[in-house]
Amino acid sequence: MPRLICAALVTFLALLPHWAAAQAPKPFFAETGVTVSSGDFGTGEDTTIVSVPFTLGYRTERWEVSAT
Repeated sequence: MPRLICAALVTFLALLPHWAAAQAPKPFFAETGVTVSSGDFGTGEDTTIVSVPFTLGYRTERWEVSAT
């Protein structure tokens, strides 16, 4: 079940930029992504790290400010 939830979340996050691009450009923006790292990282024990950063920001012609 956790794999199904993870797959649904990854699918939603992969389609989110396409949905956002279809909207009219606005100065406020939200971005997200997914990074998956897997390995033993020198410890001898396998580990999987899933990172889902979320960024909110404001953009003008001259500058941009954002927080992740």
